[in-house]
Amino acid sequence: TAAGAVVACRLPFACEGWDYGLRDNGCKIGMRGRLCQSCAGGYWRPRDRLRSPCSACDWISLVPCLLVVLFHSALIWAIAVLSVDAACWGNMHALVLRLTLNYFTAASVLSSFQDWELAGKVGAGSVGAVAGALNAAFRFDGGVA
Repeated sequence: TAAGAVVACRLPFACEGWDYGLRDNGCKIGMRGRLCQSCAGGYWRPRDRLRSPCSACDWISLVPCLLVVLFHSALIWAIAVLSVDAACWGNMHALVLRLTLNYFTAASVLSSFQDWELAGKVGAGSVGAVAGALNAAFRFDGGVA
């Protein structure tokens, strides 16, 4: 640090070491910040994997984005029609659909556990398998990868 204290890098793969000339920590490509814990401009990492390396952003074409917007608009319209149908005629389609989406949204919290959070609870030998199983079983991002 600027005060002369030595602080261990929390993400060892991200740090290159202290640069005495610049009086700053050298970070690998894509990383930035005092302890190289943040992503540089043009880089990203999944929000549920804060201790993972940053990846370069790829260019995204407009067509997939438009398809996603169109699909979600059609889905919202269908839910609205089903809700009106349920209100007028007493059908349960919209209620069942909303309950299912709420269940998946609530269960998706279980997929956000990281290895270091489970290490004390599960044991060091099986922590990767447990975190991977929770992530695979409960990850739900609304259908958008």
